[in-house]
Amino acid sequence: KFNKRFFSLHGTTDVTLLGKEYLLQKPHMVSVQTTWRVTLPDDTILFSFQKGECKTRKDGGCDAEWKIFHGRTHQKQLLYYGIQRTSTFKFYKSEADYEHNPLQDWRAEVRKLLPSKKEPASLKVTVMPTEDAGLILLAAHVIDSLEDLVRDQGTSDTEDQ
Repeated sequence: KFNKRFFSLHGTTDVTLLGKEYLLQKPHMVSVQTTWRVTLPDDTILFSFQKGECKTRKDGGCDAEWKIFHGRTHQKQLLYYGIQRTSTFKFYKSEADYEHNPLQDWRAEVRKLLPSKKEPASLKVTVMPTEDAGLILLAAHVIDSLEDLVRDQGTSDTEDQ
């Protein structure tokens, strides 16, 4: 459950996952890099999401990339590397995993859907066993709110290889 606070200096959203309370907040309203934090209500920082530079494709296009860190970003404890694909946004354990085998080494994917009677949800999230589904859901919320998810065009991610 996501509840955005209207009068917040940090763009704070109250989040409840499996009965636990968290805050999703942007620590600096003006910053060189887009960063969001997942904290406990007492401001203990659990995770940080940071938007990276645009990754240039072979066709000259640009793919959004995000990194998920344990704790603060400067601690450099990377948990997931996320990158926009042709029809999904995929998360890998590292950028090296993405570079090595982008078709098989992904750990989670987010697909933006056109809502319909058959599929009322606007996002479809797939998370591999043993991965942190709650963390991926929080990241998907941030990435979607900043419009870095491409709408599923019915294409395959193999087309951007």
